[in-house]
Amino acid sequence: MDKEKHYRKERIEQLMYELQRELNIGVREGQIHEHLEFGFIIPHSREIEKGVVCVNIEMHPKPRHSVYPHENTGKLKLV
Repeated sequence: MDKEKHYRKERIEQLMYELQRELNIGVREGQIHEHLEFGFIIPHSREIEKGVVCVNIEMHPKPRHSVYPHENTGKLKLV
């Protein structure tokens, strides 16, 4: 594994963990609304010629019984 790729993956995972923690605290303490959407476009895709990569983060309330265990685990994959 390339050192730079490993560093980037670890850095993004740490930032995502921090985001999860801040969202958790913010919602619990009523500092942010439970409905949140954030998205951006990365202007280059390695898989689709002349394509882009869309990133979307969406947060909304759901009944506890409708959440599947796999919805809480996001893992990054190195290319």
